[in-house]
Amino acid sequence: MRSNQLRTFPIICLHISLVLTLSICCARAETKPMLSVDLLSNGLPADAFQRKSFSQCPLQYRTYRSVQWLDTERILVAFNTSPSCTMSRAIVPGNLKLITFDLKGNLLHSANVAYEAGDGLPGMLIDHDGLWIGPGKSVLIEIPSPHLPALPNSKDRIVVLSDELAPIQEIGTEDAHLWLRGVRADRSAVLFSVINQDHSFKRGKCILYIGTPLKQTEGCDTTEVDSLNTEYRKARFYPVPKGYHVDDYPGDTLDGVRSMIFVDNVNGICDLWGITCPKHGRLIVFETASKRVLLDRSFPFDGRARLSPDGKYVAIFENNSLEILPLP
Repeated sequence: MRSNQLRTFPIICLHISLVLTLSICCARAETKPMLSVDLLSNGLPADAFQRKSFSQCPLQYRTYRSVQWLDTERILVAFNTSPSCTMSRAIVPGNLKLITFDLKGNLLHSANVAYEAGDGLPGMLIDHDGLWIGPGKSVLIEIPSPHLPALPNSKDRIVVLSDELAPIQEIGTEDAHLWLRGVRADRSAVLFSVINQDHSFKRGKCILYIGTPLKQTEGCDTTEVDSLNTEYRKARFYPVPKGYHVDDYPGDTLDGVRSMIFVDNVNGICDLWGITCPKHGRLIVFETASKRVLLDRSFPFDGRARLSPDGKYVAIFENNSLEILPLP
């Protein structure tokens, strides 16, 4: 009897191994990109995704890296073509390149936007990678000034482009004492907080901009501005793997049915350039109500990802390429 059990054990193990292998293969097949576009041939710098140590490049310029959905059929990719860092302090002009593609990978439109990249010293942090899709599928670019004596005419501003990347307008936020807080989930309005000269908020004061071009309307309820930052507080309701925490919340579909989070297991303060930190976290897409996970994959810290408005796809900007992944 024992002899028979010993003989059948390898067969059982082989069966289990085959099942696991088939399951893994099927999972990988489900997340295989339906589209991959090489961005190096479209102007992305060759070293864009090369992590440099602090000793190699200690001073940082203002940079941009983003992927957004204009609608269910068009994707926007944005990145700086100007230097990202330097060994010695020096002012350099920045250049942001924007490109739109359709779901077949055809290039639709492209544009370049000049900005002040700074002199290598830290500048103001900006949310949402500095790019938003606003009313009428317009593209909003937040450009903070480095506020350097050598650039006296440089001021904080918002550049607005059409969905075909043609210039529409420029909003001087510094002179108007405005701080861009975000865009409504349905993209119908842009929300600004009003700030004092010492950069503190004016209590209970916010402003809405609507239309194309954007025009200031009446003030808004400050609870709406506050709600833009509540997603991190709801992290305990997300399907977060044990030992991980929510690092970023790329957002929901327009109807809120599906959500996406980026999680990592980094604890404490780690090296700025990722030398002692993990280089990857996890990208998780799930059904908002049931928390059923639709996609769970390793994802680099320097990558970018966005859910399509209808929740059918994920656009991924990593490793010098744009990829579109279908979701079940």
